[in-house]
Amino acid sequence: MYWMAIVALIGACQSVLLAGMFVFHKQIGVARLWLAGLCFALSLVLLDSFSYQISLQQQYPHLLGLVFPLGLVFGPLLYGYVTQLLKAKVKRGLYWHFVPALVAVILLLPFYLQSAGDKALILQGDTAQLTPWYLQPGIVFIMLANFIQGPLYCYLCWDKIIKVKRTLRDLHSPQFHAAFIWIMVLLAALLCFWLLDLLYLLFDTFNLAPLPVNAISDSMIGGLIVLISVLSFQKQTLFSPALSNSAAQSTLAVVQDERGESHHMPAKYQRSALNKEIADALCQELKTHMEVDRAYLNPELSLSLLAQHTGHSTHNISQAINQSLALNFFDFVNQYRVQESKVMLLRDPSLAVLDIGLGAGFNSKSSFYAAFKKHTGATPSQFRKQHAD
Repeated sequence: MYWMAIVALIGACQSVLLAGMFVFHKQIGVARLWLAGLCFALSLVLLDSFSYQISLQQQYPHLLGLVFPLGLVFGPLLYGYVTQLLKAKVKRGLYWHFVPALVAVILLLPFYLQSAGDKALILQGDTAQLTPWYLQPGIVFIMLANFIQGPLYCYLCWDKIIKVKRTLRDLHSPQFHAAFIWIMVLLAALLCFWLLDLLYLLFDTFNLAPLPVNAISDSMIGGLIVLISVLSFQKQTLFSPALSNSAAQSTLAVVQDERGESHHMPAKYQRSALNKEIADALCQELKTHMEVDRAYLNPELSLSLLAQHTGHSTHNISQAINQSLALNFFDFVNQYRVQESKVMLLRDPSLAVLDIGLGAGFNSKSSFYAAFKKHTGATPSQFRKQHAD
């Protein structure tokens, strides 16, 4: 399959170019470094496949096994990239995730230090040399770690993005939606590679027909590299933090600060200079602004945007709403949107429910239905039927 060797070489070169571009293009954010690491690791896998297919390892036996531990870095690199893309702070503890790869290298040192002749015997398939003692610990460790890491890092990445998605359920940012789809593609790729390893092990264990692992994996990696190359022109999808816009940032901050705190004053407000009288006055000003200017009709309305319009700090606005109304920011805004949609539902029965929700300031069907049911106890359609008479 000479053509597969060519594909592997082209893919490796393209991946190296991408990694270099990401490293030196500092304007596109920190997430680029994690993606650069992924691309470089993929290029090494493709180069190893290329050297195997053209029998380069037989000429230079010391090339054998150099990428064995590499499978243990894909999970941590993907997790770091997802974390950075969601603009969650990457903690130093994340670097401990690379310890298994380091352990694998240490366990394989006895193999790496063998002579070229001993490694050549393994390539030649000598039954006495297929699994020498100095190779077994490293191989067993890598196999076990790979089978654990695949589903583990899929879960960790999935859990992280779902938590953010739930937190931002009232804000459907196109940028976050694009990042969500992209991360799902990466997780699907990681899961496919894991399943491929599992199938190969099963086929080998039960002496089934040989599975063309190299051809399948090289094709998958090549497709992923092409996708990254195409999307690299859409910098917001690959590199810009999904929470970089002001609406998303303020949403995340407010929900994290106020979740579960709507019925008592948070400890962080106890020393604030915003006493009850001032908080009530500010809250009345906010109500007037919402009723007169109808700011709630803006689907991108955020705490920071409201602060700009009213001239107050985000902290004081958040405290006033929480302290005086026992609401968080989004419940405060959504109550006006729900009231607007109730009027529209009864005023124009021929108007589609979704159009009403969008016209009232909601930016998705799910957020509209969730907020409407929370404030009225019924769905928009049920509300319209109940008041039809």
